[in-house]
Amino acid sequence: MTYPNRSSTQTTGPIGKPGQTICGGYLIVRRHKESGILVRIASRPFEHASRDEAEAQARLLAERHDDEFTVFAEVTSVMPPVKGLGEVPSAEPPLPVPEPPPRRTVIVERRVSRKPKTTGRALNGV
Repeated sequence: MTYPNRSSTQTTGPIGKPGQTICGGYLIVRRHKESGILVRIASRPFEHASRDEAEAQARLLAERHDDEFTVFAEVTSVMPPVKGLGEVPSAEPPLPVPEPPPRRTVIVERRVSRKPKTTGRALNGV
């Protein structure tokens, strides 16, 4: 399935019906008669360009199906942070980094045993 580009705001609908407006921000959802939970109308939501257009469509659907339809408006859209960018530069100058304290010099001495090594035969008395 191919989706329209985000740059195009209007898509074409069936003959005689307007297409949805991409990023229009107004959605219509049906409420269940008994429980009141939200039920999707189609496999993907249809976006309307204005509140008036969405309310008119919701009224038409409510009359046709004898059910409750609710119009929702998009409040905000959140995108993931852009990867690969470092920290955002600040207008303030960076704070000076304090110098670390001087490291002490450590001398490691390896001692070697001066005793001659004996083999296994010498220990067994052979």
